[in-house]
Amino acid sequence: MISLFCVGFLGTALYYIAPLFPYPAQILVEFDGGAATPLLLRDPDQPLRPEEANELPASPTATRIFRLAEDLDGLANHTVILSSDFSDISVFTQVGQLM
Repeated sequence: MISLFCVGFLGTALYYIAPLFPYPAQILVEFDGGAATPLLLRDPDQPLRPEEANELPASPTATRIFRLAEDLDGLANHTVILSSDFSDISVFTQVGQLM
């Protein structure tokens, strides 16, 4: 597993806004030292086109907001790590927005 992004923050919630693609893609999210959770970035409303996974840059077909944590202690330091296991092309495509 390769860590792509690590950030600490103060806040009461964590959301991840991500592009969705017409082929299998995922990113792994680790929050406050917990187990890594896979976020599937495939657009379920599009036909599966795995041949497009080899095209860079890939064009997203939609976006999704993932609610990762809510009702957090706003005064505590929290950590989030985004990573990829390189089992798919998502290492190149998971640039999203943390809120």
